[in-house]
Amino acid sequence: MIDVQKALAELATKPVHVIQKEAAFTWASRAIAAIHYADNAKGSAEFLRWMADAHEYYHEALEHAALDEEKGFVDNIKKQINFPKKDFT
Repeated sequence: MIDVQKALAELATKPVHVIQKEAAFTWASRAIAAIHYADNAKGSAEFLRWMADAHEYYHEALEHAALDEEKGFVDNIKKQINFPKKDFT
């Protein structure tokens, strides 16, 4: 849900690069969680669904990381997300 009051408070207290960094960590955490679910999938359809979500979250994390001012932050995010090499054949 849209929460303008929360956004106003956040923008009044945090620099944009901090907001981007927090968003990157949130999306990266979601990617890792989705990979966890994929690793525990009971079949290829469930595995693929979770992996599609993981890739989406991964790309969101990279987009937000790229907007942060810290040198090497994108690489840091990339290093923390490990995609499985699972084979259902």
